[in-house]
Amino acid sequence: MPRFREWCLGEAPETDDFWKDWAGSDPVRKEVLEHAREITRSFQDKIQPVSEAYIFEKVSLAISAARDGDGISPPRAKSIRWIPFVKTAASVLLVVALGWGAYLYYDRKVPVSAETSSLPAAAVADPQLITIQNTGSQLRHVHLSDGSSVILQPGSRIRFSEIFPAGKREVHLSGEAFFEVVKNKKAPFYVLANETITKVVGTSFRIKAKPGVPLLEVNVKSGTVVVFKDKMKAGYDVSAYPGDRVTVLNKNENAVFELSGAELLPQPELHNMPARLSIEKLGFVYESTPLADVFAELEAAYGVTIKYNSEQLAGCSLTAELSDEPLFTKIKWIAAILEAEYTITDNEIIINGKPCQ
Repeated sequence: MPRFREWCLGEAPETDDFWKDWAGSDPVRKEVLEHAREITRSFQDKIQPVSEAYIFEKVSLAISAARDGDGISPPRAKSIRWIPFVKTAASVLLVVALGWGAYLYYDRKVPVSAETSSLPAAAVADPQLITIQNTGSQLRHVHLSDGSSVILQPGSRIRFSEIFPAGKREVHLSGEAFFEVVKNKKAPFYVLANETITKVVGTSFRIKAKPGVPLLEVNVKSGTVVVFKDKMKAGYDVSAYPGDRVTVLNKNENAVFELSGAELLPQPELHNMPARLSIEKLGFVYESTPLADVFAELEAAYGVTIKYNSEQLAGCSLTAELSDEPLFTKIKWIAAILEAEYTITDNEIIINGKPCQ
């Protein structure tokens, strides 16, 4: 079998035909190889060596899981058991990439379950609006039906459909929240706040829109958002609005908008706002990081509690780039790497994994 790592790193161009033939027209294999190549290149000096046969075996397992779903429980199950991708605690980043390729494929086939008790257990054909308010003094994590994450600040409130209708995902915000939106070009994500509309496809950003305050604050961590002001009406076609009524913000850009006038204009003197939440500063990139430190960072960023057997997982470390994906996607990745089971109740996550060798 041709050398897989060398091919990912561009050091074995003579094997291009082999891997092209191996992927063929199979969308699963193509996506697995693409993610493996991207992440392997970004961590090429940090990957601990494993045998080519071992890698090939894990590729086969990942593809098998993606096709038949044997590694995942039914959508509403509270405990998800993933097929073993790797025995150790993620020191082989290449296998993480392969597992992620399979997860992406399978995730498109199975709807994401509402795993927090903040949401009703039963889905309905006619979406029902859910209102969640953070009445406490700590951050509150809310898991939406599409898999997106919302980190709700104290005193803030969101309202959304229990199940998003086809083609549009809409959330009403009063207060301040950080969003990590699952990418879906066929269903744009809208945040409605103080008679403004913020449109995204898949990105992470913070919005502050307090009732009675004629200001809208938007801070984009990744991706692109479009902000515009208009009456709340069905359908938000940005192309129908004049260019001077639309503001586009890209990665690491932010703005404060004055809402008292007829137009929505950013205040340039307030463009450089400091990050308010810890999650805005975190890249979730780990290199041989003890698992306890990873969990502690996730707890602080999302306002959740993660319970696990610290003695059993004491020897586990993580080398991976978890980026700006929603919290439950990050947990699924870690569970896959650890061959672990996990359960979620309210804002508590319980992980049961095997000791790392």
